[in-house]
Amino acid sequence: MLKIPLSFETKGRLLSFEHELARQFWQHGFVSPEDRQHSLSSGDISTHVYEALAEEPRPVVSFDVTHFPTIRSVPFSITRLTSPVDPSQYKFGPRKGHEDLPEQIEILSKDLNGSAPVILDIGTYSGGSIVVPILSGSMSEDEKKLMIEHGVITDKTEVDAYKGFRAQGIMPQAVYMGVGGKRAVEALRALGIETHVLHEFEFRDWIELRDVIGVDGRKVDETYLSEAAVAKSQTHQKFIPYRERPEDWATILPKKHEEFVKWCDKSFDQLCSIVKEGGITLERVQLDPAETAEGSLPCYFLRWAYAS
Repeated sequence: MLKIPLSFETKGRLLSFEHELARQFWQHGFVSPEDRQHSLSSGDISTHVYEALAEEPRPVVSFDVTHFPTIRSVPFSITRLTSPVDPSQYKFGPRKGHEDLPEQIEILSKDLNGSAPVILDIGTYSGGSIVVPILSGSMSEDEKKLMIEHGVITDKTEVDAYKGFRAQGIMPQAVYMGVGGKRAVEALRALGIETHVLHEFEFRDWIELRDVIGVDGRKVDETYLSEAAVAKSQTHQKFIPYRERPEDWATILPKKHEEFVKWCDKSFDQLCSIVKEGGITLERVQLDPAETAEGSLPCYFLRWAYAS
């Protein structure tokens, strides 16, 4: 995760900018007017989830190190890592700078010392990023069938790649999250996991503004990158902005694709201007196509420096 030392004033300006972007997104009519539209602030969600946890006596494991970096336990870093060649292919792995998933689970096992924890997450679309690390290495055929039926995993999802939580003696008793897809919530409850969710939706799509304007995006599976590409930006998370596949990743209407891409680029430039006024220069760097697998979508990373 890119940590930028922003001033309190700059953070306030960015929060106002975030609200303005949400307003503009709906105003431009990028998505079908037939879809129900909701805007939610991650800050508000985080606050309300914290409040829901206030009376929770069990140890808490945070699955979201961005919105909940540390809470009464060792955080667990997991994200979806996408193939830049075939974006429909992905696997679950750690965010940049964190140990591999099995190593993190071993650390958690020692830290919890036999206690059954609850899981904390900002939200889940399909439930895969929660279910797979819990059941990896111990998922029965009946459980696998049930998770496929709920759309949590597919028949191609690796479910035996490592010893997950349950296989290492940790069985989470509950999940607290801000946003949840209806089928994901049903799947978790079908597994006997107590599930608390602030906002439950029958999702058509879930679009995060930071992914849309290109501050973040689909995290790249670095096995598709050359050693040189990985080495020269070791501490930076590589990603593919949603502007590269608006029809697939943000359900943008075909007639609005060109306008959407221009709006994304303009919004990113405006964000950089706000940050620069706060004394920081922010740059989105594209990897050399020669350093990515043949046929890859453009891959980027962010870097910052103090403005001169």
